Amino acid sequence: MNIIKYIYTLFFISMLPVAFGQNIIGTWKGSLDASGQEIPLVFHIHQSNGKFSGKMDSPRQGAIGLPLSEVSFEKNQVTFKMASAGIVFQGELSKNVITGLFQQGGGNIPLRLTRSLDTVTVIKRPQEPEGPFPYKEENVTFENPVSKVTLAGTLTLPAKGRNFPAVVLVTGSGPQNRDSELFGHKPFKLIADYLTRRGFAVLRYDDRGVGSSTGSFGTATTRDFANDARAAINFLRIRTDINIRKIGVIGHSEGGMIAPLLASEDKDIAFIAMLAGPAIAIDSLMVLQNYAIGKAYGMSEEKLQQAKALNNRVYKVLKSNLSDEEVKKQLADVAANDKALSEFTSKWFRYFIRFDPVPVLKAVKCPIFAVYGGKDLQVPAEQNLNSVYKISEANKHKMDFIKMYPDLNHLFQHAHTGLINEYGELEETFSEDVLKDLFSWLKQVTK
Repeated sequence: MNIIKYIYTLFFISMLPVAFGQNIIGTWKGSLDASGQEIPLVFHIHQSNGKFSGKMDSPRQGAIGLPLSEVSFEKNQVTFKMASAGIVFQGELSKNVITGLFQQGGGNIPLRLTRSLDTVTVIKRPQEPEGPFPYKEENVTFENPVSKVTLAGTLTLPAKGRNFPAVVLVTGSGPQNRDSELFGHKPFKLIADYLTRRGFAVLRYDDRGVGSSTGSFGTATTRDFANDARAAINFLRIRTDINIRKIGVIGHSEGGMIAPLLASEDKDIAFIAMLAGPAIAIDSLMVLQNYAIGKAYGMSEEKLQQAKALNNRVYKVLKSNLSDEEVKKQLADVAANDKALSEFTSKWFRYFIRFDPVPVLKAVKCPIFAVYGGKDLQVPAEQNLNSVYKISEANKHKMDFIKMYPDLNHLFQHAHTGLINEYGELEETFSEDVLKDLFSWLKQVTK
């Protein structure tokens, strides 16, 4: 969901500053207060041939070794830049403490860094698959003829046999690689490994404009991403080692929107799995999402209701047929800055906010696996699960699997709060319970 885009914004904001001093070489630690969220940062500064360089870790978000594009130090004044994120940090070193401000998107936030003896940030991801693997891996490419982009991915196949049932994995919102990598977790790599070990071929691919895939991510809509997934399905259909009557789609979050969209238009898709997939109108979902997240952060009911009214107003304008310029005029008083207005009027968001999954789901004829986490604040379980259940009952789908897991968050991790800043702190990548249920269901629908 679009909260993932917020994560990327927050992520880049947090990629900030470090500092220097009498000697800035070494490791520095501090915490950034971003909109009430404390984000620990670790900076590793090196010097070679008289030139400084550095990398940053954001352990809570699972981001390790992010390169700084510029590191300078003169007369105790420190400047760090990360050009890819539009970040500039300027600070002063005094008595082994660097105090300064970082700037991004027009904002200035204080940051204080202290020297640390630790040199390595370790993030534990015990579920991440490690080779050698008992199956085949192929690096593949395929074309989306509609957008003229080339998608690159990995196809995993059981070591022996042929005519395999197959799945295409479709990522959620925000630019992601084939592993759906987020906060140091690689859930799609884990799912592919789990299913391929049990007899399924699995195709996962880099989003357009990400990794080895061509095209532009920023100018694409959900419909464009659906066409990319369709190209992945068509690629599998021309392979002689795949059972073309047993190809399905597994999508997470926005990918869980795309899976039923594809199945509603292509009756040859054998099954779909929605992992935290939206099942109510997106504008309604976004209102629920914002309320749930605000409540989890301790906002008062009065403030929550004010935000709800404001969100309803904003989404009504965005859903209209007004031009982008007219939308910007009407929302100028509520947007924090020009960047926020640009996000509101992006092609992706205006398509997204108008989307209603309900009629799409009603048109799906194949079996549906729809699961939700009880601590999911991005796609709240109760309303979405109930919507899928009602549609399934009306469609008389006897093979559908619909379930809520009380303790899981949006990424299907066992969670404490469900808040986004917890994702990277949790060692679990994806619940084994969901994996077991998914495989058991897939085995039934591909008999």
